[in-house]
Amino acid sequence: MLFDTKPKTRRADLFDFEEEFSRLSRLINDSLTRLIVVRGLRRTGKTSLVLTTLNELGVPYVFIDVREVVRSRRGLYEVLSRALSDFLRRYSLRKALLNSIIKALSGVRGVRVHGVEVSLNWGRDRPLLTELFREFDGVSSSVGVGFVIVIDEAQRLGGSLGIEVWSAVLTPMIFSEILSS
Repeated sequence: MLFDTKPKTRRADLFDFEEEFSRLSRLINDSLTRLIVVRGLRRTGKTSLVLTTLNELGVPYVFIDVREVVRSRRGLYEVLSRALSDFLRRYSLRKALLNSIIKALSGVRGVRVHGVEVSLNWGRDRPLLTELFREFDGVSSSVGVGFVIVIDEAQRLGGSLGIEVWSAVLTPMIFSEILSS
């Protein structure tokens, strides 16, 4: 597994990240930390570090992968739909959590949930990203489980799409950074 290029998700497969793993674990468990930025040189294991830490801690997370080129609102909302569907599939065994999330998402304009498949309208009736994130916060509070939203390769979101995503994410919060280059 060490030389596999896919991101790692188990600690046994993560090599030489003990200090970063500990720091990231502390930040995730700190209830005051609202935003964590993991940065560093390309292809150094940032995604593996994040996924492994979240899996080891058992923290539910939505993994939004914008490595593929997202140049339109439609592309962004398709990536978000896939990420939310994957999230629901991953946590389908936790019925109470799953039902709370489905109920919250179903109440958002422009969101349709079919089983564990989520589709987001990307046109005029699209859901606001701030509304989606607010619903996740609400579910998190009501079930007493913290969620993490991971935006992998977020620097690729530029222009008006980047502004839309960052405006939804960067509300007043405590900011932490791990893994400087």
